Amino acid sequence: MAQSRSNKRHATENKEPNRKPLKAKRSKPLPLESSEGLRRRLDIFCQEYSVDPSHSDPSWDRDLDTSGVLRSAPEHKGKRVLLSFVRKVGLIIEMMDDSDLREAISVKNYETRTALRRWHDKDRKLWRWSVPAIDSPDGTYSDLYEIYEEAEAALDQIRKGKKYELTKLLAEKDQIIEGLRREVDRVEKQNLDLMDQLNRAISNGGKTTTRR
Repeated sequence: MAQSRSNKRHATENKEPNRKPLKAKRSKPLPLESSEGLRRRLDIFCQEYSVDPSHSDPSWDRDLDTSGVLRSAPEHKGKRVLLSFVRKVGLIIEMMDDSDLREAISVKNYETRTALRRWHDKDRKLWRWSVPAIDSPDGTYSDLYEIYEEAEAALDQIRKGKKYELTKLLAEKDQIIEGLRREVDRVEKQNLDLMDQLNRAISNGGKTTTRR
């Protein structure tokens, strides 16, 4: 009986409460690496794990429902998940250099580990997975996770930079418009003065002619 209560208490202590998925916190800011550097690291990872994102078996590298995934061979499940993880990270790296791609893909697809895990795009062959250990900082693919984290951090800086540049451009536009408005007012006033001078000249010329 005592053993039963002990086991029950142990199970209760290990049960995690429901909580909103959080992005892994960075202990300190990551130095931003270029897309070329991140791409080289991704290539090295792919070589170490014998992964080729452009070549796979269509029997398992395709859009499958839950039952289809469950029916897959265990080794195929692992390959499918790893290949999808690599493709997602590679696409994030591509977005660092491609503004059109950044506009086409919502940041909500990759801004957290949970979002990355759930990202599903059959056209790009990006499949979701349900096991958090796959994308864990301390998991088997921790090197791949680090590449993802640094690429996402770089994209975040790019997005902030773009927002700053847009704000700056709008401020400059407002200054230009205000300057043009003042110039138009000045020219209009100058034209009115010239018209007034011309009218006076015509009026005085008519009076002189009449006196003669």
